[in-house]
Amino acid sequence: MQAPARIFHFSYDYFAAKEDIVVAFLVEFEKQIQERALRLSESARPLERVLTDFVLYHLRAKEPYHGFVRVFLGQMFSAGAAFIPG
Repeated sequence: MQAPARIFHFSYDYFAAKEDIVVAFLVEFEKQIQERALRLSESARPLERVLTDFVLYHLRAKEPYHGFVRVFLGQMFSAGAAFIPG
């Protein structure tokens, strides 16, 4: 299974804060993964295999973004209230 093939394009002018860009990206990414989940019921394979494959697909699809998430969360927690939009 491959990760979602779409490439995300967002205009910086559309968002009020950089956090909004991250949230929009994650929502769109998750939407693509959930579209694949809708097709799970069409499989004739055993349920355990279908669910295992889907979980592995979900993790592989997000793998390229693990480093970014670590940095983003590190900045968010170390900055405290300064990171929260006011």
